[in-house]
Amino acid sequence: MKTLTVALLGILWWLVYGLRWILGLVRIVLRAFGNRKYLFRLGEGDCSKKRRNRVKNLWLAMGCIMLMVGQLAWIVVLLLLTVFASFMILDEAQ
Repeated sequence: MKTLTVALLGILWWLVYGLRWILGLVRIVLRAFGNRKYLFRLGEGDCSKKRRNRVKNLWLAMGCIMLMVGQLAWIVVLLLLTVFASFMILDEAQ
């Protein structure tokens, strides 16, 4: 019984400190990217809104398809194709 409690305390300790470590990393990344001005330079015109809406709908549709398929290999392929299509749609170079 004592071994079980020690093991559970060890797992709990790793969970707490692992979570603190991950949250610390997230805080560092958010602080680093929060200062970047290039993150906020998305256009606010009608064309830009239409492109972002199209990308949002693409991600929703592909996410539903990924959930229906349920096989990791197909999910990875669909994910990569969706990322590529999103970058193609959002690219502002004409």
